[in-house]
Amino acid sequence: MTLIVGPGGVQGTVQAPPSKSVTHRALFAAFLAGRGTIRAPLIGADTLASIEAIEAFGATVERRPDELVVEASTVEPATIDVDNSGTTLRIATAVAALAAGTSRLTGDASIRSRPMGPLVDALNEIGASARCEGTDGTPPVEVIGPANGGAVTVDASVSSQFITALCLIGPHLTQGIDITFKNPPVSRPYIDLTIETLERGGVVVETAADRISIEHQPTEPVSMTIPGDYSGAAFPLVAGAMTGGPVTVEGLDPDSIQGDAKIVEFLRAFGTELEVGDSWVTVSGQALEPTRLDLSMTPDLFPPLAALAACVDGTSELVGAPHLRDKESDRIASMVSGLTTLGIEADERDDGATIHGGSPTGGVVDSHDDHRIQMALALLGLRASAPVEVTGRDDVHRVSYPGFIEMLETLGATPTLRTDTEEVGT
Repeated sequence: MTLIVGPGGVQGTVQAPPSKSVTHRALFAAFLAGRGTIRAPLIGADTLASIEAIEAFGATVERRPDELVVEASTVEPATIDVDNSGTTLRIATAVAALAAGTSRLTGDASIRSRPMGPLVDALNEIGASARCEGTDGTPPVEVIGPANGGAVTVDASVSSQFITALCLIGPHLTQGIDITFKNPPVSRPYIDLTIETLERGGVVVETAADRISIEHQPTEPVSMTIPGDYSGAAFPLVAGAMTGGPVTVEGLDPDSIQGDAKIVEFLRAFGTELEVGDSWVTVSGQALEPTRLDLSMTPDLFPPLAALAACVDGTSELVGAPHLRDKESDRIASMVSGLTTLGIEADERDDGATIHGGSPTGGVVDSHDDHRIQMALALLGLRASAPVEVTGRDDVHRVSYPGFIEMLETLGATPTLRTDTEEVGT
Protein backbone atom coordinates (compact mmCIF):
# COMPACT_ATOMS: atom_id res chain seq x y z
CA MET A 1 0.00 0.00 0.00
CA THR A 2 1.05 3.59 -0.62
CA LEU A 3 0.08 6.62 1.49
CA ILE A 4 -0.21 9.71 -0.71
CA VAL A 5 -0.34 13.31 0.52
CA GLY A 6 -0.54 16.24 -1.90
CA PRO A 7 0.35 19.91 -1.55
CA GLY A 8 -1.90 22.22 0.46
CA GLY A 9 -2.30 24.17 3.66
CA VAL A 10 -3.72 22.78 6.87
CA GLN A 11 -5.60 24.42 9.70
CA GLY A 12 -7.93 23.45 12.50
CA THR A 13 -8.02 21.77 15.88
CA VAL A 14 -7.21 18.15 16.72
CA GLN A 15 -6.82 16.10 19.89
CA ALA A 16 -3.41 14.73 20.85
CA PRO A 17 -3.27 10.93 20.83
CA PRO A 18 -2.77 9.25 24.23
CA SER A 19 0.85 8.63 25.17
CA LYS A 20 2.20 5.35 23.88
CA SER A 21 5.11 5.44 26.32
CA VAL A 22 2.91 5.95 29.38
CA THR A 23 0.41 3.31 28.22
CA HIS A 24 3.19 0.69 28.00
CA ARG A 25 4.47 1.53 31.48
CA ALA A 26 1.01 1.64 33.05
CA LEU A 27 0.13 -1.79 31.63
CA PHE A 28 3.20 -3.51 33.05
CA ALA A 29 3.03 -1.63 36.36
CA ALA A 30 -0.63 -2.62 36.78
CA PHE A 31 0.16 -6.24 35.95
CA LEU A 32 3.00 -6.45 38.47
CA ALA A 33 0.93 -4.67 41.14
CA GLY A 34 -1.83 -7.24 40.67
CA ARG A 35 -4.50 -4.78 39.59
CA GLY A 36 -4.89 -1.54 37.70
CA THR A 37 -7.34 0.66 35.86
CA ILE A 38 -5.97 2.54 32.87
CA ARG A 39 -8.20 5.21 31.41
CA ALA A 40 -7.89 6.69 27.90
CA PRO A 41 -5.09 4.32 26.85
CA LEU A 42 -3.49 4.37 23.42
CA ILE A 43 -4.72 1.29 21.58
CA GLY A 44 -2.21 0.82 18.79
CA ALA A 45 -0.06 -1.98 17.45
CA ASP A 46 2.71 -1.50 20.02
CA THR A 47 0.46 -1.24 23.07
CA LEU A 48 -1.58 -4.23 21.87
CA ALA A 49 1.71 -6.13 21.93
CA SER A 50 2.11 -5.16 25.60
CA ILE A 51 -1.46 -6.21 26.39
CA GLU A 52 -0.83 -9.58 24.77
CA ALA A 53 2.47 -9.91 26.62
CA ILE A 54 0.98 -9.43 30.09
CA GLU A 55 -1.87 -11.78 29.16
CA ALA A 56 0.73 -14.40 28.20
CA PHE A 57 2.36 -13.86 31.61
CA GLY A 58 -0.99 -14.62 33.27
CA ALA A 59 -2.90 -11.34 33.44
CA THR A 60 -6.56 -10.83 32.67
CA VAL A 61 -7.22 -7.62 30.74
CA GLU A 62 -10.82 -6.42 30.55
CA ARG A 63 -11.25 -4.05 27.64
CA ARG A 64 -13.96 -1.54 28.41
CA PRO A 65 -14.83 1.56 26.35
CA ASP A 66 -11.85 3.88 26.76
CA GLU A 67 -10.57 1.88 29.73
CA LEU A 68 -8.49 -1.19 30.52
CA VAL A 69 -8.79 -3.13 33.78
CA VAL A 70 -5.85 -5.40 34.56
CA GLU A 71 -5.84 -8.20 37.14
CA ALA A 72 -3.10 -10.70 37.93
CA SER A 73 -1.69 -12.82 40.74
CA THR A 74 1.64 -14.28 39.60
CA VAL A 75 4.07 -14.04 36.70
CA GLU A 76 4.01 -17.24 34.65
CA PRO A 77 6.71 -18.26 32.17
CA ALA A 78 5.64 -17.43 28.63
CA THR A 79 6.51 -17.47 24.96
CA ILE A 80 5.95 -13.98 23.56
CA ASP A 81 6.08 -12.47 20.09
CA VAL A 82 6.19 -8.68 20.45
CA ASP A 83 5.75 -8.09 16.70
CA ASN A 84 7.46 -4.70 16.14
CA SER A 85 7.36 -3.25 19.67
CA GLY A 86 10.81 -2.59 21.10
CA THR A 87 9.40 -1.21 24.35
CA THR A 88 7.37 -4.39 24.88
CA LEU A 89 10.43 -6.51 24.14
CA ARG A 90 12.67 -4.78 26.67
CA ILE A 91 10.12 -4.58 29.50
CA ALA A 92 8.74 -8.08 28.96
CA THR A 93 12.27 -9.53 28.95
CA ALA A 94 12.86 -8.10 32.42
CA VAL A 95 9.42 -9.23 33.62
CA ALA A 96 10.25 -12.76 32.46
CA ALA A 97 13.04 -12.78 35.06
CA LEU A 98 10.35 -12.76 37.79
CA ALA A 99 8.82 -16.03 36.55
CA ALA A 100 9.91 -19.41 37.92
CA GLY A 101 10.74 -21.08 34.62
CA THR A 102 11.81 -20.46 31.05
CA SER A 103 10.42 -17.69 28.84
CA ARG A 104 11.27 -16.90 25.25
CA LEU A 105 10.76 -13.54 23.53
CA THR A 106 11.03 -12.66 19.86
CA GLY A 107 9.50 -10.37 17.26
CA ASP A 108 9.61 -9.37 13.60
CA ALA A 109 12.74 -8.91 11.51
CA SER A 110 13.30 -5.40 12.83
CA ILE A 111 13.01 -6.55 16.44
CA ARG A 112 15.44 -9.39 15.79
CA SER A 113 18.09 -6.78 14.95
CA ARG A 114 17.59 -4.67 18.10
CA PRO A 115 20.39 -4.66 20.72
CA MET A 116 19.58 -6.56 23.93
CA GLY A 117 23.02 -7.37 25.32
CA PRO A 118 23.15 -4.80 28.17
CA LEU A 119 19.75 -5.88 29.51
CA VAL A 120 20.55 -9.57 29.24
CA ASP A 121 23.85 -8.99 31.06
CA ALA A 122 22.02 -7.11 33.81
CA LEU A 123 19.47 -9.90 34.29
CA ASN A 124 22.30 -12.40 34.66
CA GLU A 125 23.88 -10.13 37.30
CA ILE A 126 20.71 -10.16 39.42
CA GLY A 127 20.26 -13.92 39.44
CA ALA A 128 18.37 -14.85 36.30
CA SER A 129 19.81 -16.93 33.48
CA ALA A 130 19.38 -15.07 30.22
CA ARG A 131 20.87 -15.31 26.75
CA CYS A 132 20.39 -13.88 23.28
CA GLU A 133 19.87 -16.44 20.55
CA GLY A 134 20.64 -13.93 17.80
CA THR A 135 24.05 -12.70 16.76
CA ASP A 136 25.70 -9.73 18.48
CA GLY A 137 23.29 -9.70 21.41
CA THR A 138 20.03 -9.64 19.46
CA PRO A 139 16.70 -11.49 19.88
CA PRO A 140 15.25 -14.05 20.26
CA VAL A 141 15.94 -13.94 24.00
CA GLU A 142 15.61 -16.78 26.50
CA VAL A 143 15.15 -15.93 30.19
CA ILE A 144 15.08 -18.41 33.07
CA GLY A 145 13.94 -17.03 36.41
CA PRO A 146 13.35 -16.14 39.07
CA ALA A 147 15.93 -13.43 39.64
CA ASN A 148 16.51 -12.15 43.17
CA GLY A 149 17.86 -8.65 42.51
CA GLY A 150 20.73 -6.68 43.99
CA ALA A 151 23.31 -4.29 42.59
CA VAL A 152 23.86 -4.06 38.86
CA THR A 153 25.78 -1.84 36.46
CA VAL A 154 24.07 -1.12 33.14
CA ASP A 155 25.26 0.45 29.89
CA ALA A 156 22.25 2.60 28.95
CA SER A 157 24.02 4.53 26.19
CA VAL A 158 22.12 2.45 23.60
CA SER A 159 18.61 2.53 25.06
CA SER A 160 16.93 3.98 28.14
CA GLN A 161 14.49 1.08 27.91
CA PHE A 162 17.03 -1.18 29.65
CA ILE A 163 16.77 1.03 32.74
CA THR A 164 12.98 1.32 32.45
CA ALA A 165 12.62 -2.46 32.33
CA LEU A 166 14.77 -3.02 35.41
CA CYS A 167 13.02 -0.26 37.35
CA LEU A 168 9.59 -1.76 36.71
CA ILE A 169 10.60 -5.14 38.17
CA GLY A 170 12.66 -3.62 41.01
CA PRO A 171 9.94 -3.51 43.71
CA HIS A 172 9.11 -7.17 43.03
CA LEU A 173 12.66 -8.54 43.41
CA THR A 174 13.38 -9.97 46.87
CA GLN A 175 16.57 -7.92 47.10
CA GLY A 176 15.23 -4.93 45.21
CA ILE A 177 17.52 -3.38 42.65
CA ASP A 178 20.36 -0.86 42.75
CA ILE A 179 21.23 0.34 39.25
CA THR A 180 24.43 2.20 38.47
CA PHE A 181 24.77 3.71 34.99
CA LYS A 182 27.95 2.62 33.26
CA ASN A 183 27.48 5.52 30.85
CA PRO A 184 25.03 8.42 30.94
CA PRO A 185 21.68 7.09 29.72
CA VAL A 186 20.19 8.33 26.48
CA SER A 187 16.62 9.63 26.50
CA ARG A 188 16.63 10.21 30.27
CA PRO A 189 13.08 11.69 30.22
CA TYR A 190 11.73 8.23 29.40
CA ILE A 191 13.30 6.89 32.58
CA ASP A 192 11.65 9.76 34.46
CA LEU A 193 8.28 8.68 33.00
CA THR A 194 8.89 5.19 34.37
CA ILE A 195 9.72 6.52 37.83
CA GLU A 196 6.60 8.71 37.79
CA THR A 197 4.48 5.65 36.91
CA LEU A 198 6.01 3.65 39.76
CA GLU A 199 5.47 6.47 42.22
CA ARG A 200 1.80 6.58 41.25
CA GLY A 201 1.69 2.99 42.56
CA GLY A 202 3.21 4.04 45.87
CA VAL A 203 6.75 2.86 45.06
CA VAL A 204 9.61 4.70 46.74
CA VAL A 205 12.41 5.34 44.25
CA GLU A 206 15.78 6.85 45.14
CA THR A 207 17.47 8.63 42.25
CA ALA A 208 20.78 10.29 41.54
CA ALA A 209 22.53 11.42 38.37
CA ASP A 210 24.20 8.03 37.89
CA ARG A 211 22.12 5.70 40.02
CA ILE A 212 18.57 4.47 40.77
CA SER A 213 17.74 2.38 43.81
CA ILE A 214 14.41 0.61 44.48
CA GLU A 215 13.92 -1.59 47.52
CA HIS A 216 11.67 -4.65 47.57
CA GLN A 217 8.28 -3.25 48.57
CA PRO A 218 4.54 -3.69 48.09
CA THR A 219 2.92 -1.80 45.24
CA GLU A 220 -0.55 -0.31 45.12
CA PRO A 221 -3.09 -0.90 42.34
CA VAL A 222 -2.44 1.43 39.43
CA SER A 223 -5.18 3.94 38.64
CA MET A 224 -4.35 6.54 36.03
CA THR A 225 -5.52 8.43 32.98
CA ILE A 226 -3.05 8.40 30.11
CA PRO A 227 -1.96 11.93 29.16
CA GLY A 228 -1.80 13.36 25.67
CA ASP A 229 1.33 12.41 23.77
CA TYR A 230 3.78 15.12 22.74
CA SER A 231 5.57 12.62 20.47
CA GLY A 232 2.39 12.19 18.46
CA ALA A 233 1.34 15.84 18.76
CA ALA A 234 4.61 16.80 17.06
CA PHE A 235 3.16 15.71 13.70
CA PRO A 236 0.15 18.06 13.52
CA LEU A 237 2.25 20.83 15.10
CA VAL A 238 4.95 20.37 12.45
CA ALA A 239 2.25 20.29 9.77
CA GLY A 240 1.15 23.69 11.05
CA ALA A 241 4.72 24.98 11.10
CA MET A 242 5.23 23.80 7.51
CA THR A 243 2.19 25.59 6.13
CA GLY A 244 1.50 28.40 8.60
CA GLY A 245 -1.60 26.91 10.20
CA PRO A 246 -3.19 27.85 12.42
CA VAL A 247 -3.18 24.37 13.95
CA THR A 248 -4.19 23.69 17.55
CA VAL A 249 -3.49 20.43 19.37
CA GLU A 250 -5.55 19.92 22.50
CA GLY A 251 -5.05 17.52 25.40
CA LEU A 252 -1.45 18.48 26.16
CA ASP A 253 -0.22 19.15 29.70
CA PRO A 254 2.16 22.15 29.62
CA ASP A 255 3.83 20.81 32.78
CA SER A 256 4.35 17.30 31.43
CA ILE A 257 7.69 15.60 32.12
CA GLN A 258 7.54 13.96 28.69
CA GLY A 259 10.83 14.71 27.00
CA ASP A 260 9.11 15.39 23.71
CA ALA A 261 7.31 18.35 25.25
CA LYS A 262 10.45 20.12 23.99
CA ILE A 263 8.75 20.18 20.58
CA VAL A 264 7.46 23.61 21.67
CA GLU A 265 10.99 24.88 22.29
CA PHE A 266 12.27 23.30 19.08
CA LEU A 267 9.55 24.82 16.92
CA ARG A 268 10.35 28.23 18.37
CA ALA A 269 14.00 27.64 17.46
CA PHE A 270 12.82 27.24 13.86
CA GLY A 271 11.17 30.66 14.13
CA THR A 272 7.64 29.28 14.40
CA GLU A 273 4.96 31.43 15.98
CA LEU A 274 3.09 29.46 18.63
CA GLU A 275 1.10 29.87 21.80
CA VAL A 276 0.82 27.48 24.78
CA GLY A 277 -2.35 27.28 26.86
CA ASP A 278 -3.34 25.26 29.90
CA SER A 279 -4.10 22.17 27.79
CA TRP A 280 -3.26 23.09 24.20
CA VAL A 281 -0.60 24.34 21.81
CA THR A 282 -1.36 26.47 18.74
CA VAL A 283 0.99 26.99 15.81
CA SER A 284 0.04 30.14 13.92
CA GLY A 285 3.03 30.88 11.73
CA GLN A 286 5.40 29.21 9.33
CA ALA A 287 8.88 28.01 10.36
CA LEU A 288 11.37 30.33 8.67
CA GLU A 289 14.73 30.00 10.45
CA PRO A 290 17.24 27.14 10.12
CA THR A 291 18.63 25.95 13.44
CA ARG A 292 20.80 23.43 15.26
CA LEU A 293 19.12 21.11 17.77
CA ASP A 294 20.45 18.52 20.22
CA LEU A 295 18.04 15.56 20.18
CA SER A 296 19.94 13.30 22.56
CA MET A 297 17.04 13.24 25.01
CA THR A 298 14.26 13.42 22.40
CA PRO A 299 15.16 11.09 19.51
CA ASP A 300 11.54 10.43 18.50
CA LEU A 301 11.31 14.05 17.37
CA PHE A 302 14.02 13.55 14.75
CA PRO A 303 11.75 12.40 11.87
CA PRO A 304 9.17 15.21 12.04
CA LEU A 305 11.83 17.84 12.72
CA ALA A 306 13.92 16.57 9.81
CA ALA A 307 10.85 16.95 7.60
CA LEU A 308 10.37 20.50 8.89
CA ALA A 309 14.03 21.39 8.34
CA ALA A 310 13.63 20.27 4.74
CA CYS A 311 11.08 23.06 4.24
CA VAL A 312 13.15 25.85 5.82
CA ASP A 313 15.62 27.72 3.60
CA GLY A 314 19.15 27.32 4.96
CA THR A 315 21.14 24.65 6.75
CA SER A 316 19.82 22.94 9.89
CA GLU A 317 21.61 20.37 12.02
CA LEU A 318 19.86 17.73 14.11
CA VAL A 319 22.47 16.09 16.31
CA GLY A 320 23.16 14.10 19.47
CA ALA A 321 21.18 10.94 18.75
CA PRO A 322 23.29 8.07 17.38
CA HIS A 323 20.78 5.65 18.98
CA LEU A 324 18.38 6.59 16.15
CA ARG A 325 20.13 3.91 14.12
CA ASP A 326 18.74 1.18 16.43
CA LYS A 327 15.04 2.04 16.15
CA GLU A 328 12.36 0.40 13.97
CA SER A 329 14.64 1.36 11.11
CA ASP A 330 17.92 3.24 10.93
CA ARG A 331 16.02 6.51 11.22
CA ILE A 332 18.97 8.67 10.22
CA ALA A 333 19.51 6.75 6.99
CA SER A 334 15.76 6.42 6.35
CA MET A 335 15.05 10.15 6.62
CA VAL A 336 18.14 11.25 4.69
CA SER A 337 17.25 8.83 1.89
CA GLY A 338 13.68 10.09 1.78
CA LEU A 339 14.68 13.74 1.80
CA THR A 340 17.24 13.19 -0.94
CA THR A 341 14.65 11.45 -3.10
CA LEU A 342 12.40 14.49 -2.68
CA GLY A 343 15.08 16.87 -3.91
CA ILE A 344 16.44 18.07 -0.57
CA GLU A 345 20.19 17.97 0.03
CA ALA A 346 20.76 16.09 3.27
CA ASP A 347 23.80 14.40 4.77
CA GLU A 348 24.03 11.68 7.37
CA ARG A 349 26.02 12.29 10.52
CA ASP A 350 26.93 9.60 13.03
CA ASP A 351 24.48 11.22 15.45
CA GLY A 352 21.90 12.81 13.16
CA ALA A 353 21.72 14.78 9.94
CA THR A 354 22.65 18.04 8.26
CA ILE A 355 19.74 19.26 6.14
CA HIS A 356 19.94 21.98 3.51
CA GLY A 357 16.30 23.04 3.33
CA GLY A 358 14.41 24.38 0.39
CA SER A 359 11.46 23.24 -1.70
CA PRO A 360 10.72 19.50 -1.71
CA THR A 361 9.65 17.90 -4.94
CA GLY A 362 7.09 15.15 -5.13
CA GLY A 363 8.10 11.54 -5.51
CA VAL A 364 7.99 8.00 -4.17
CA VAL A 365 9.75 7.31 -0.86
CA ASP A 366 10.07 4.26 1.37
CA SER A 367 8.68 4.20 4.93
CA HIS A 368 10.94 1.25 5.79
CA ASP A 369 7.82 0.05 7.67
CA ASP A 370 8.71 2.56 10.39
CA HIS A 371 5.73 4.47 11.79
CA ARG A 372 7.55 7.74 12.50
CA ILE A 373 9.32 7.71 9.14
CA GLN A 374 6.02 7.11 7.32
CA MET A 375 4.29 9.99 9.09
CA ALA A 376 7.21 12.41 8.71
CA LEU A 377 7.66 11.77 4.99
CA ALA A 378 3.90 12.01 4.44
CA LEU A 379 3.90 15.51 5.96
CA LEU A 380 6.34 16.64 3.28
CA GLY A 381 3.57 16.19 0.75
CA LEU A 382 1.94 19.31 2.21
CA ARG A 383 4.86 21.47 1.03
CA ALA A 384 6.11 19.52 -1.97
CA SER A 385 5.58 20.67 -5.56
CA ALA A 386 3.75 17.41 -6.30
CA PRO A 387 2.27 14.59 -4.18
CA VAL A 388 4.55 12.51 -1.97
CA GLU A 389 3.90 8.77 -2.10
CA VAL A 390 5.10 6.79 0.92
CA THR A 391 5.36 3.06 0.29
CA GLY A 392 5.28 0.21 2.79
CA ARG A 393 2.69 -1.01 5.25
CA ASP A 394 -0.21 1.41 4.96
CA ASP A 395 -1.19 0.87 8.60
CA VAL A 396 2.26 1.26 10.18
CA HIS A 397 1.28 4.66 11.63
CA ARG A 398 -1.14 2.75 13.88
CA VAL A 399 1.87 1.73 15.97
CA SER A 400 1.83 5.10 17.72
CA TYR A 401 -0.82 7.28 16.06
CA PRO A 402 -3.87 5.26 14.98
CA GLY A 403 -5.71 8.44 13.99
CA PHE A 404 -2.92 9.97 11.90
CA ILE A 405 -4.79 9.90 8.58
CA GLU A 406 -7.99 11.15 10.21
CA MET A 407 -5.97 13.97 11.81
CA LEU A 408 -4.73 15.10 8.38
CA GLU A 409 -8.28 15.01 7.04
CA THR A 410 -9.56 17.06 9.98
CA LEU A 411 -6.94 19.70 9.20
CA GLY A 412 -8.03 19.87 5.57
CA ALA A 413 -5.44 17.66 3.87
CA THR A 414 -6.53 14.91 1.47
CA PRO A 415 -4.44 11.80 2.19
CA THR A 416 -5.25 8.74 0.13
CA LEU A 417 -4.26 5.09 0.18
CA ARG A 418 -3.48 3.21 -3.02
CA THR A 419 -3.14 -0.57 -3.23
CA ASP A 420 -0.33 -2.19 -5.19
CA THR A 421 -2.85 -3.11 -7.94
CA GLU A 422 -3.83 0.54 -8.45
CA GLU A 423 -0.49 1.76 -9.77
CA VAL A 424 -0.59 4.88 -11.92
CA GLY A 425 -1.12 4.04 -15.62
CA THR A 426 -2.82 0.69 -15.10
